[in-house]
Amino acid sequence: MQIHSTRSKLMLLLVTIGYLLFSFVIIEYLHSNYLRNAEADNYQHLSGRLSLLRAKIEALVNSEVFLSDSLSTLITFAPESTLAQWEQVAMQLKNKGPHILNIGVAPNDVLSFIYPLEGNERAMGLDFRDSPAQWDSV
Repeated sequence: MQIHSTRSKLMLLLVTIGYLLFSFVIIEYLHSNYLRNAEADNYQHLSGRLSLLRAKIEALVNSEVFLSDSLSTLITFAPESTLAQWEQVAMQLKNKGPHILNIGVAPNDVLSFIYPLEGNERAMGLDFRDSPAQWDSV
């Protein structure tokens, strides 16, 4: 009878250990699955926010490129405009484009108009061909 009791205790111990191991494996699987899903949700959320930010930046850049294109069109169709007219146009463009810091017009690659002039006086008359650092951007 003692043998039967020892065998029963051993079987009970093995079943308990097996159950604990099985439970541990299931819990670890569920936990890792939860972490993967949480990471995927976080990635999707951040990706959506990044796409929205990218769209806003593209819209800002496109609007300011459009403004600069409108200035070049105006220069093409009215090259004989007066300094007062250029100032009026430049002021309106700068007000509409919050990221436009200053506006310059350089016929024949020589800077002949700058808005605002304050703080940019030294650049007036600059020949971009003589300034290799700026010539690439021109």
